[in-house]
Amino acid sequence: MAPNKFRALKMGKETFYPISDDENGFTMDWSVEKGGGVPPHLHKFMDEKFVITKGEFKFKMNGETIIKKAGDEHFVPKGCTHSVKNVFDGQSAAHVTFSPSADTGKLFEIVYSLDESNPGKVMNMIKAIYITHKLGLREFSTPQPEWVAKMLMSIVKMMAGFSQWNKLVEKYRHQAFN
Repeated sequence: MAPNKFRALKMGKETFYPISDDENGFTMDWSVEKGGGVPPHLHKFMDEKFVITKGEFKFKMNGETIIKKAGDEHFVPKGCTHSVKNVFDGQSAAHVTFSPSADTGKLFEIVYSLDESNPGKVMNMIKAIYITHKLGLREFSTPQPEWVAKMLMSIVKMMAGFSQWNKLVEKYRHQAFN
């Protein structure tokens, strides 16, 4: 049985609240503690839309810095390198939609499953990214610049070898995703 991916999941300074997942899109509410965010990355298979619901985020996209506050929207087309940081003096939050869903829901099912035995660990996301890569699922995001992505994947593969993550790959290879 697949884990419940529609529950709050806290990892580091981020908390994910998935709402829906179908072939058209994956939606979630996302909160970020002061100073938290995500480094430069891109989504190869989906667009990303943010509706800021609380606080203030700084987006960097195409060499431009864009500040969005509660009530604002921000659209990131697939293939566009971007980063996001909470620059509010407190928690910021957004309603986020990835469209189409690609394999985002499957990634989150794996993360939630890993979280059941190791709650709140950022390493769960790293393991899930490795597992989805090994399963041939469409990747969620790619760190940028490209040399960083290659270096990080090399490190992750070494960690996976030392930690026997291939056993996890086999576990999820046979899991039926919703």
